[in-house]
Amino acid sequence: MPAKALSLSVCLFILTSAAVASGGNSTVASLPPAAQSIIAAAVAANNNTGYNAHWVKQATLTPSDPQDVYGFGLYSVAIDGDTLVVGVPFYGGEFGGLFVNQGAAYVFVKTGASWTTMTQAAVLTASDAATDALLGTGVAIVGDTIAVGVPAAGNLVPAVYVFVKPSTGWANMTQTAKLTASDGGMAARTVSMSGNTIVASAPNGTVAGYVFVEPPSGWTNMTQTAELTLTTPSGLGNHGPIAIDGSTVAVSAGKNINNRNVGKVAVYVKPAGGWSNMTPTAVLSPTDIGATLTPVAIKGNVIAAGDAGAVTNGQIAAGNVHVFVEPAGGWINATQTAVLTASDAALNNELGYSVAVDGNTIVAGAPGTTINKHSFAGAAYVFTAPPSGWVNMTESSKFYFPDGYAAALGDAVAIQGNTIVASAPYTDEGIQQYVGEALVFQQ
Repeated sequence: MPAKALSLSVCLFILTSAAVASGGNSTVASLPPAAQSIIAAAVAANNNTGYNAHWVKQATLTPSDPQDVYGFGLYSVAIDGDTLVVGVPFYGGEFGGLFVNQGAAYVFVKTGASWTTMTQAAVLTASDAATDALLGTGVAIVGDTIAVGVPAAGNLVPAVYVFVKPSTGWANMTQTAKLTASDGGMAARTVSMSGNTIVASAPNGTVAGYVFVEPPSGWTNMTQTAELTLTTPSGLGNHGPIAIDGSTVAVSAGKNINNRNVGKVAVYVKPAGGWSNMTPTAVLSPTDIGATLTPVAIKGNVIAAGDAGAVTNGQIAAGNVHVFVEPAGGWINATQTAVLTASDAALNNELGYSVAVDGNTIVAGAPGTTINKHSFAGAAYVFTAPPSGWVNMTESSKFYFPDGYAAALGDAVAIQGNTIVASAPYTDEGIQQYVGEALVFQQ
């Protein structure tokens, strides 16, 4: 492996001669999808760079203390407004008073008009830090509040650590509040937040997730407001990642059929009286009974669920993403609206290992992608819905390290508006191996 991470080259393609010939201002983005793909692929091949017809890389984020970091962005990244959060569960070494793998979350703030001017504003840690606690397996942010998960690891009870920005701005700090489950069963490997509500994942069992609603006086140490369970006639039992948007929660779930886990998504809609213990409002199922549907992301009326192990075009573990669109009357038991695949689907790409959705755009990580004959270089694929809505389709853009640096790009992804964040947790920084990076792209 190279001693230094390679830069990700990105090209923005604009048709000038065609615009002049037509007397208009045509761009690649205005052309039919087939034409966009031909132009992007041709220019990419000519320049030996990662093709990208719509997005430009604006920043590469790295920790200021690489000697204490392994896997920057492993499992989780999050963005809201001008603030970006990167989870680092394997933060901490034998020096500087840190516990090995105590975990942390790094906060970056945009200081100018562009993401190119970003600074590391804070490192968030637990006041009760412990060896192998792995704080940062999941991160979420809304406004001035950041939620960070601690799974059932080390000597800590699994919990969600809540950090509220001080009046003077983000700075190195420990938590404002600690959220735990009354039954001690929370896993918190994934956390998600919307408004004043935080949800956290649970271990396999009847409880699918825990809901925490911020008290009127602000976040404080507390147990859950509600438990989301899977004790339904569908027989769901295996579950994992969780996501929330507004009044709707989506949980990756599963059903054992003939000793095979069949993936589904359990959907919970907040009752009129507020969150309370409840079973699913709806269960979403893939038409492919072999799909796993994990992880999940939700925004508005769209739920995206990855299936990194899917066989696509005959390629094992090429992966795909299932898209579910809420009917006009609300969520009901249903199958997917569309399946998203890579135009270059290949063995062990693992498309859908991570997913994020916002508006008409879905981004999916494929950290197992081979580039230039190098395994696990990774890639991130961007899918844009046609004006008529989501249909089976391939990507509109793809990000990757052209020289095949083994960085697992796409291990974690996040999107807000015209900004995408994708982690590459195994890049090297100087003499430090596998420190990792987070890459910021803007449309």
